[in-house]
Amino acid sequence: MPVTISPASAPATKLHANACWANMPTLNPAAFREVLGHTIGKVWLDFRTTTPRTDVLLTAWHHGINGWLFSPRTLPALDLPEPIDRNTIVIALESETTNTPTQPVDIFFWRSNVPNLKALTALEHLAHNGTITTYGLSAEAPPALHQWLAMAEDASQAVHGRRKRPGLRALLAPLNVTETAWLHQSTSINHEEPVSPLEFAARLGWGVVATHATSLRRADGLHIPVTNPIAPPPAALQALENAVHAEQALNQALGGWPTTNTPSGGQQLFSLLAHLAAAEAPFASPATGLAWATTLLPDILLTWGQLAARHDKGHPTAPIAPYIEALQRLAFHAQALGQASAAAATQRLFAAAGAPKTADFRGFSLQLATSLPGVAGALVTPQNLPLHLSAMQQADHPDPAPYFPA
Repeated sequence: MPVTISPASAPATKLHANACWANMPTLNPAAFREVLGHTIGKVWLDFRTTTPRTDVLLTAWHHGINGWLFSPRTLPALDLPEPIDRNTIVIALESETTNTPTQPVDIFFWRSNVPNLKALTALEHLAHNGTITTYGLSAEAPPALHQWLAMAEDASQAVHGRRKRPGLRALLAPLNVTETAWLHQSTSINHEEPVSPLEFAARLGWGVVATHATSLRRADGLHIPVTNPIAPPPAALQALENAVHAEQALNQALGGWPTTNTPSGGQQLFSLLAHLAAAEAPFASPATGLAWATTLLPDILLTWGQLAARHDKGHPTAPIAPYIEALQRLAFHAQALGQASAAAATQRLFAAAGAPKTADFRGFSLQLATSLPGVAGALVTPQNLPLHLSAMQQADHPDPAPYFPA
């Protein structure tokens, strides 16, 4: 059945919240879901890089997943199929500009790190003429939300010619068990008290949509997907072992590993042995494995081909050809090895945090993020939609705080 819209009931209505804010700006307005007049599911679909498919839209809608995030590139491709009612969904847009959307939008997330009065005024105009219902902020680093709100108040007064609650009422924030800055860093001030952006948003009734809720961030900034335990295929392990042995033989024959010249100096060519010596997986995730096989490997093979052409004159027995062949065979398994690496990293992190041994890590990660106070929902990719349908029925975790250390 499609999602049911529950009109906000007094006193928690949008009009009531606006009236209260006009008289007492520090009053906590209605909850985010009711302010919009919608019942919004805790799972949101991320269409920022993916063209929305009819079957995905229908599946999401029938399961109550009615928060959908687009980019300026993908929003024009949205064509709602029957029987989806526009009034039963929340369309959000993330953009670096404040240009008028191609169709009405419920939430306009402006991606910026610095408050800008001109941009906020443009967003207030969009809200005033009904092109958008409300707007929010999208940023990677925790912002000083009190500064944003003060500037939004000025923008609202400039547009409406009177004191009126601004349309700034939402956040798009990176949040998972490895990205907790928005939860712990006191970058905002409310009632003369330093608070984190998430607490600031919760106090004012803003809505927070969590990004990266089903991924983990490594120390080097790379995101890897939260993945349930999985063993790498035997053929993949054999291909990796063969490539390692081929590299060892070539390294010994050359008396060291070659480097290439870059603007910043000499850089060692890709080396499986170097990754293993540093206790790192050669491919940290399926995405990095695929990128290596499709983008980096052709350059690696080209470089080794050039070295072989020069090297054969002096050292014709150097085993470069077997090494190249081993890398080519490894490319077929790089994605599977990345999947297994991500699964191992997920297992270690959640085990250290005390997660249940029987937990479905994908669903558990989503449940944790959406159980935090003030978090209205979390983004998932359409490709993983079937994996997250059950999350719509999950109760909030009773105590998510231990999983989000400062």
